[in-house]
Amino acid sequence: MSRRGPVVTRPLIAALLAVAFALPARAQEGPPVLTEVRLDRRRVTAVSPDHLIEVRGSGLHACPPLPEPAPGGPPPRSTCRHEEVEVTLGGVQQRGVLSHDAERLVLIVPEDTPLGRHPLVVTIRGRGTATLDLEVVEHVPLLYRPGQGCVTTETWQPPRELHISRFQLVTGTDGLRRFVVEGGAPGLPDGCSVEALLLYGGEDGPPLASRRLPVEEGRFRTEFEAPFRPLPLGTYHIEVVFELAQEPRDGASELTRTLPPAAVKRLERVDLGALLQLGTHGEVLAEVRRIQEHVHALARDLARLAADLGDQEAAADRLAFEAWARTTFLPCVAAALGRADAFDRGFAFPPAPRARERLTRLCALLAGWYAELAAALEVDASLRAVPGVTPAPSRSPREALEAERRRLLILVDSAAR
Repeated sequence: MSRRGPVVTRPLIAALLAVAFALPARAQEGPPVLTEVRLDRRRVTAVSPDHLIEVRGSGLHACPPLPEPAPGGPPPRSTCRHEEVEVTLGGVQQRGVLSHDAERLVLIVPEDTPLGRHPLVVTIRGRGTATLDLEVVEHVPLLYRPGQGCVTTETWQPPRELHISRFQLVTGTDGLRRFVVEGGAPGLPDGCSVEALLLYGGEDGPPLASRRLPVEEGRFRTEFEAPFRPLPLGTYHIEVVFELAQEPRDGASELTRTLPPAAVKRLERVDLGALLQLGTHGEVLAEVRRIQEHVHALARDLARLAADLGDQEAAADRLAFEAWARTTFLPCVAAALGRADAFDRGFAFPPAPRARERLTRLCALLAGWYAELAAALEVDASLRAVPGVTPAPSRSPREALEAERRRLLILVDSAAR
């Protein structure tokens, strides 16, 4: 199947933190206003239990900023309990609301939420109440047009030649998890086929599996076995495509002979997709915490090495520097990089690419400072560079390292808010 545009890997953390990065707190004046609900950054009017949703509006609660991390201490955690915010769906109070700023509230739709259309009510103590209708359904394929983003039936109707009725992750009696894809192709006769492509992280994300599906009595169905164990949290996409040029010559000739020209033109390419978000509120937060603790531990180790390097610079003792480099500095840098690589290998896709870029920059600054000092002290040539790290010289390495460390921690800690 032909694919428009490049295949770009959208890493796991983008899916995990799509609604988790905090924005600066803004002034809160006047009553709250609700404008829309989003799932995976896309506007929706129907959700299912266990969906992690983002409610957008204005005048909503904003958590206070996180404190600076203590030197050598654990990452700071928000102590805000969101006590001024009350959210109900269908009259049932929602627990465990995460509020990020004055324009967003993030919450999980409880698994026991009754199906049907319910008012989503947000009350901000002392400032008023806002309401938005939201439908809770047993399963909702979130439709999108490839290349055009998410769509709703309020703004666009699926092509009558193709529709997706089910895209769901199920566990079979054998204990294996499978993605079930079902749909209809009422405009296509038996003998035609469609191609189904399973992707992770976005319509341009990495493809996981694909196959051609026969159309029988206007329907198609298939199951894709889960390609990873455990499955990465995030968003999975199914894209279903019919292309007239891919049909056998006899079938294509029959279609062009029996259908009017306008219908044949539509059938040159018909495509549609659906989204599925994997991961409950608690699972997402646990994954985020694990990534944060990993990054903080690496940042602390590198900060200790930077402090030791400053002591070596002040002492300016070549023999002591060489001994320290052999027994401490170089092995510790190698161990830190090894831990980072091993952590990334525990995920099907890189978990925190932006944080990893900052860590790489931190190591490069540290290696640049080390190389300059090693050259100035005229140490043994075998000790003048950090293996596997491209040095980044800096006029003020101590200040540059501290600034980069702060940027790294701000980046990774913003997910906790």
